[in-house]
Amino acid sequence: MPNKPRDNSPQKYAGIGFQLIFLTLILVFAGKYLDAYFNLESVFLLIGIFIAVFAVMYILIKRLK
Repeated sequence: MPNKPRDNSPQKYAGIGFQLIFLTLILVFAGKYLDAYFNLESVFLLIGIFIAVFAVMYILIKRLK
């Protein structure tokens, strides 16, 4: 079975970058909103940051494989 040629275009990498930035921003702002809503210090913010880090690593590994 022949291997597919890899697409190493700059648009592919720019798209991944924007996706990762938006995912991180959405999770951080959602964490801040939930902390304000439930009147907590920064519990949901930290949870959002950890989820964003692991999601970004997963997306990078999956897309660049």
